[in-house]
Order: sequence, then C-alpha cells, then structure tokens
Amino acid sequence: MTDLKLIAFDAEDLSVIAAHLQDAVLRIEDMAFLKSERRFAAVTNRFDWSHAAEAGGKGRNFVRRRAGLRIERVTGAKVQGLDLAKKDQVLSLLTLTFEEGDAPQGRITLAFAGGGA
Repeated sequence: MTDLKLIAFDAEDLSVIAAHLQDAVLRIEDMAFLKSERRFAAVTNRFDWSHAAEAGGKGRNFVRRRAGLRIERVTGAKVQGLDLAKKDQVLSLLTLTFEEGDAPQGRITLAFAGGGA
C-alpha cells in the first residue's frame, strides 16, 4: 500500500481525517502535547477502511495500519475522563471534531469510547 498522507485546513478536511482514524486504537503514552513546539502528536493503529472495502468486507482481510496524527499551533490541551497515569491504557478513538473559535482559532476534540476526550 502507498502511504496515505492527509492534511486539514478546515472542519470539512478534518472530517476526512476523522473518517480514516475512526476506530483507531492507541495507548495514553502514544499521545503527547509538546508545549514548547505548540504541537500535539499521537501514534495510532487505525483500521484500514479502504482496504476493507476493496476486500469486499471479508473479515480475514481486515488490517490495521500505523498512523501518525500531528496538530500544529496548539496553544493548550485539556483531558476529560482519562487517567494520564495509566500510560498503558488502550483507547479507542471514535472521532475528531472541530469547534470554531475566533478565526483562525478553534478547538479540536478527540473523542474516545467510554466518554474520554
């Protein structure tokens, strides 16, 4: 498979990335807010939806792929419903959402199964 590289400039673009990351799994230690670099980064194992479609939905052909998520110009990060001390805790990413603020600012939320964000 050729590497898939996506970039988002607006909420619509982010929804495409969210679709590709739907049901991705990662551990808490696989996420980092790099304050001095104003960056949030995460490494996930995403379900390859396009591969599943090409395989005709046959279960034995389902695969996961490593995927990096990088968000630039981050001025802060908050956690809700997650215990950051549980570094090995596995999370299932449901979606990414964008809430507009004063242009060009806004808030991106990573929503996890079980209510964490």
